[in-house]
Amino acid sequence: MMNKYGKPDSSMKNEIIALVLLTMISFTPLLYGTFILKEHTNTTFLYIEIGSALIGVLLLSILSVVFNRRCKKCKGYFGIEVIDSKLVDEKEIYRTETKINMRKIYRNTYRCAICGNQYSKNVPEEITINITPEE
Repeated sequence: MMNKYGKPDSSMKNEIIALVLLTMISFTPLLYGTFILKEHTNTTFLYIEIGSALIGVLLLSILSVVFNRRCKKCKGYFGIEVIDSKLVDEKEIYRTETKINMRKIYRNTYRCAICGNQYSKNVPEEITINITPEE
């Protein structure tokens, strides 16, 4: 992407529109088979529905990543970077004989590389610690 656009403040409006349209098109066979054909579908069309729905889910996840990496102030894409991360809270969720599940909450500070806007956000993380039995 950097080879095509250069700096991260380039507009991606056309690419986003194309991605949204492709996502909508990929769900068309599923919607057509579900609401129009109903029980009159054959196995081949069912495979096409499932395949296109999987492609649609993949495209939706790409859209989610693109919009989560967007600055809320300048609306630039892929300029957000983590500049600081601090552990705020750590607690044990549950414990068994073989593992401990912990929840850690980090206070991450982000900065936009384009406009310099900074903001902080709490980010939870769950980890599992395996316990080896003592012999």
